[in-house]
Amino acid sequence: PHGTDWQARAAYLGGHRAEPPEVDLPRHPTLREEELAKPGLNRETARKVAWWRIRQILFTYPLALVVAGLVLWALWRLIQAIAGPLPAWLLWFATFDTAVVEACLPGAF
Repeated sequence: PHGTDWQARAAYLGGHRAEPPEVDLPRHPTLREEELAKPGLNRETARKVAWWRIRQILFTYPLALVVAGLVLWALWRLIQAIAGPLPAWLLWFATFDTAVVEACLPGAF
């Protein structure tokens, strides 16, 4: 992805930037100063969180979209498999005559 936020995150994760980007810091000035004053362990944690967020956006969301698409496709195929002979069965239940079903829907059974 393009944009200044992503570029700032990538620079921070790569060690080319000393502090996290503005969007990853609290908005309140006092909280922001406290966050930046914390020891390096918290900055390392912030780097890990930023990396997981990037990975979530680039990998998890597209994977979820693909899985949802496959589930919908499988459900559609299941409905087609079940409903394929449905008109023939309904006609047979209405008439109890296989010859009428074969005449109206050839190859249904």
